[in-house]
Amino acid sequence: MKAIKLIDIFVDIANGKEAPKKIKFCDKIWEYNYDVSDYSYYLIDHYEYLLNVITFSYLNDKVEIIEDTSKKIEQIGKSYNIRKYSPEDDAYNYDLDKLIDMVQDIYNKQSEIIDIINGEENG
Repeated sequence: MKAIKLIDIFVDIANGKEAPKKIKFCDKIWEYNYDVSDYSYYLIDHYEYLLNVITFSYLNDKVEIIEDTSKKIEQIGKSYNIRKYSPEDDAYNYDLDKLIDMVQDIYNKQSEIIDIINGEENG
């Protein structure tokens, strides 16, 4: 858990540094809203803004920085140029092997995506 004082976050923002995207404060997850330069929390029908909620007594309180641990799904990263050949063509077997490799890559990537979705990342 990475923690920082609330006042330090606002000082960083005032000095043009990048704000943490999400923080946990008062048992709520607040997301930084670049449009208003403030953290917001969505209630039932509206957004609550952190600067409207806090008082001076909260400024020295530590907040937890919520880091994004989600794994981005990568592209397969290979380009395949599969042409149509007749079985008599010498290049036919070569492209068939490339096609088999491509299908295997797609299968592997699909398995990785399923593991990520199910929260079973192997690392």
